[in-house]
Amino acid sequence: MAVLVAIFTYFLLDETRASVLLTRKAKRIRKETGDDRYMSKAELEKTSLIEMWKTNLRRPVSLLCHEPVLISFTAWIG
Repeated sequence: MAVLVAIFTYFLLDETRASVLLTRKAKRIRKETGDDRYMSKAELEKTSLIEMWKTNLRRPVSLLCHEPVLISFTAWIG
């Protein structure tokens, strides 16, 4: 069932993330004008894979340690 929903959403829902939309728009403008100066912020600030891993692994631990509601709910579930 999850695979069917994933396929359905991939083909029928539009992208909403701002960085992706701006990157697509910059690519389209570069293609139309031939001017390579049009760049999105996401293209200029490419981060390494290791930095993305660090951020994505650090964020949940930080939330778990600093958010009282999350701490209490986790303790209750545990």
